[in-house]
Amino acid sequence: MSEYGNINRAFAGMKAEHYQFAEVLKSARAVDEIDFGNPVFRYEGVDDAVYNYYLDVGKIVFDGDFGAGDVITITINGEDAADVTYATSHDATAAAVVAAIKAVEIEDNNGNTINPDCILDPDDTNNRTFLIRTLGVDATVAEAVAGGNEPTGTITYFSDQVFAGMARHKAKYIENGDTTAKYEIQDTVSIVEKGFYWGVINNETVLENQACYIDNSGSNKGVFATSGDDIGCFFRSENYTQPSLSDYLAIIELRGLKKLNTAYTWA
Repeated sequence: MSEYGNINRAFAGMKAEHYQFAEVLKSARAVDEIDFGNPVFRYEGVDDAVYNYYLDVGKIVFDGDFGAGDVITITINGEDAADVTYATSHDATAAAVVAAIKAVEIEDNNGNTINPDCILDPDDTNNRTFLIRTLGVDATVAEAVAGGNEPTGTITYFSDQVFAGMARHKAKYIENGDTTAKYEIQDTVSIVEKGFYWGVINNETVLENQACYIDNSGSNKGVFATSGDDIGCFFRSENYTQPSLSDYLAIIELRGLKKLNTAYTWA
């Protein structure tokens, strides 16, 4: 069929037709621009909106208590929280730090002003661990303590999202010279929650029946991969390179919703 040009065997977000199993499709509003064949995510308690992947929680673990004279400064996505000076006790000071963090104003990826969520980790009985969530945007957190005990904070990041499935391909009219069809912000996304579909992978070799994860670091963050955040899915083909495009694809068995990490109550 060369008279029709170079016809791809598969494209991102396409159903793998030789897998004739029942599928589950859902829909939700796109908060971000979302490419076909990519994973999509939501937040617990919010069923009508989907996002790209974010490392949206910064975790600060201090190696000691706050003490007399300490002044604590926390920075979230480039914005400083009000300085907190030690008062009365470590626990009282920690509560004041939480309040200061929640009062910070930052921007999400669409230019909207939001306030971070912040709680003390309920698993830390010493109240030295702060969890800071920037819903719908990557978190970047910094800390500084000066003047008293000066405990040092160690910072790590993880995602608070729920894996919702894959963005299913949809025929769209491409405007303004954009050659990459995708879901735009506020589009209704067709989501494959369960099924066998061709998904975009992160330019690596995958094997049939290998476990499928979400890449959680580096330039391919948020793409289907062979390591990262567990989503309970599997590759059902080896990797395939589209001859006319730069996408690397594989058939992925999507097996339903999965919380990526520990569920917290944000208050």
